[in-house]
Amino acid sequence: MKKQTDKIPDYLFHIAQGFYDIGFHLAHQIKVDQSIKGFQRTPAAVVNFSFAVELTLKGLHSITTRLDLQGHQIWNLYKQLPGSIKDLIETKYSNHKLNKTKDLSAYKIVVSKADKKEDKNHESKDDLTIKELLLKHNNSFENWRYLYEITPEGYEYEYNFVLMDCFIKALIEVTNDLRDGKMPTMILRKV
Repeated sequence: MKKQTDKIPDYLFHIAQGFYDIGFHLAHQIKVDQSIKGFQRTPAAVVNFSFAVELTLKGLHSITTRLDLQGHQIWNLYKQLPGSIKDLIETKYSNHKLNKTKDLSAYKIVVSKADKKEDKNHESKDDLTIKELLLKHNNSFENWRYLYEITPEGYEYEYNFVLMDCFIKALIEVTNDLRDGKMPTMILRKV
């Protein structure tokens, strides 16, 4: 549902920063630990990262389109941004992909029937466009939050922390540029 925003952008950005900080820290710890703790932390890291992206996109809408958009689907939130803002984000995303962090990884979880044939041709791409990335991660907030709900068909979920970090860094830079020194300035995470 679209309506004129009554959200306070500063509040949104503060909350988004908190979810990003926690998501980044957890995602980094998954790579460092390489133990059962990684399995335990992955859903929490994905949910925090995804929610940070969602809130930052909603914050960008509050200062550019003045629309209050609902829902968790990050592709739907992104595609409704003005073209000029998307162009800035895409340029910064491309730059971040050239210098992507080695502190994070990509993960995939598959739950299926034991007799189901595995798809051997499926590979994760390391060079996704924003559209490909956001479509692949569009429902990640809800999917990974309810990972324990297994349907008879099972599921296959992926999360690329490296590319999502590139995307959120692009969002943060564009947000900071648009806010032109107004507090709070969002911070890019580095380990």
